[in-house]
Amino acid sequence: MGLNLILRGSLDDQISYCYEVYDINGDHSIGRDELSHCLKGSLYPIPQLSKEENDDLESEGHRELVELAMRKFDLDRDGQIKEEEFRTAVHNDPLLLQAIGECLPPPKALMTFLQMFTNNVRSYSTFYSHPHDVGWDRERDKFRRAEIEREKRRANLESTASGSELSFLQKMLSNNRDINGFSLNNSE
Repeated sequence: MGLNLILRGSLDDQISYCYEVYDINGDHSIGRDELSHCLKGSLYPIPQLSKEENDDLESEGHRELVELAMRKFDLDRDGQIKEEEFRTAVHNDPLLLQAIGECLPPPKALMTFLQMFTNNVRSYSTFYSHPHDVGWDRERDKFRRAEIEREKRRANLESTASGSELSFLQKMLSNNRDINGFSLNNSE
């Protein structure tokens, strides 16, 4: 479920996953202590201040951060964040999905991971670009060249086959496989 959720999961799937991560004790609600644990380390010390001053600021800032998160997520104000409250808050503001802590990889990491296994992924630099950008055109042309190459391989295999070989090839090609069983589709 992990990779499928991260790569193809809907927002609701990702909400459920993140909620399970944040619900440390598994009681189907997130309390202040769990929020405090998840938000620990989210504030950085100020180099110009002494350790004592930083500790005081961190302690106060941490309490304020927990209270801010409770105000955002605890819609019925009972001191516990239920999954439905979490889901509603995230649907209203999707940036809240990972506000308590990072559960999902960033888009750049996802794109880098996908490029290890397939050519049917635009590079990260063009993933969020506009269709009129030069990078967009370059990536579109790369896909067109790959499609033309696939069609040439299919035509070449079909033209050189005869009789029983042709039925075998047609079966393989219908499954997007070449005669060695390798995928003819760049996405596999």
